[in-house]
Amino acid sequence: MQSSAPFKTTRSLDKALHTRGLIPSEKKSGGRCCNTRSFTFEDIKHTASFINNYAQEHALVLPCRVPEFSREDIKLLPSSETKRKVYGIYIKARTKAGNPLQPGPMYFLVLRKVGLFGVCCEGLPKQMNFCIDEAHLISKGSNAVISYLHYFFENYGLGETDTHLHCDNCSGQNKNRFVLWYCAWRCCVGLHQSITLNF
Repeated sequence: MQSSAPFKTTRSLDKALHTRGLIPSEKKSGGRCCNTRSFTFEDIKHTASFINNYAQEHALVLPCRVPEFSREDIKLLPSSETKRKVYGIYIKARTKAGNPLQPGPMYFLVLRKVGLFGVCCEGLPKQMNFCIDEAHLISKGSNAVISYLHYFFENYGLGETDTHLHCDNCSGQNKNRFVLWYCAWRCCVGLHQSITLNF
């Protein structure tokens, strides 16, 4: 016994041809553009911002490479948190987002974190501040300090031969052998005759 499905399809096509002609049929559902439950661009932006900020505050980073995970930048929610609880926090923050006095909108703000390093030159007289984005700020150690000082001397130096540097008492950044070696190197190659380093 043959199925009646091809007969029904042929009949519906014949009926559509006689009523509409050779005009293609339209979907009754309307497709994705007519879906009223889809997210707007603003909703997607707020949700992504909330998830990033929440993960930055509460997520746990994998301590080393785990065989089941191919990526190393995966962050895990603590076991005390569930998706339902995080969603509840999101809804609460979202409803309070209209009031600037509530702590909820802080989840939607994505502030740029920067490192700041300043060199004040009395000869110019002006202060040059290096504002380094967190994506490029690898460390606050002596390598960064030497790079900033070298850039300052190369681009804003006045051809001075004797230099007096006043630094804070930070052993990780200024008060270490690498910065002293850099100052000695500048004197050895003739870029300066003397450099005085004060803490």
